[in-house]
Amino acid sequence: MPKPDEPRVKLRYELGPRIEKSVPTAGELGFLRAVLSELDLSLAISSLTGFVDLIEDEIIPPNMPLVVEVSNCKIGLKVRCFAFLGAS
Repeated sequence: MPKPDEPRVKLRYELGPRIEKSVPTAGELGFLRAVLSELDLSLAISSLTGFVDLIEDEIIPPNMPLVVEVSNCKIGLKVRCFAFLGAS
């Protein structure tokens, strides 16, 4: 469990010969470690579909080594219904 002043999301990107000792392909491509802990998120499904536009791209970059650690996280999805009223 993280301390109260410790961030709940941590990202670390490493590049170069030091990380290449641990991950052979990371010297040129880099290595990303993401740690998510003790998160309680509530997202609208429409928000998630908006993230797709950020992730999708016509240019496919080379694969980068990645490690994601997730612990004690809860993600809730909300469906928002909008009532459309016709003009009278």
